[in-house]
Amino acid sequence: MSVYSDRLKRFVFTSSFGAITDDYHAGVHYDDKSWNDASYEDCLKNGQATSASNKYRASKAQAEKGAYLALPSAFK
Repeated sequence: MSVYSDRLKRFVFTSSFGAITDDYHAGVHYDDKSWNDASYEDCLKNGQATSASNKYRASKAQAEKGAYLALPSAFK
């Protein structure tokens, strides 16, 4: 239980489209099971040579996955 649980009234989590895809694909339906794993894999493969945009998108996906794991009741 969090030390803030008695005082916390609302939790607002904002996201980035980069967390769910590495590129926009017209006609594709994205939902809460859509994750951008391609950018993360690119970072693992290419390290520092990975493009700045893929580093950004990978960080957004990893941060959001972490939030879902840490606070699952906030996302129901």
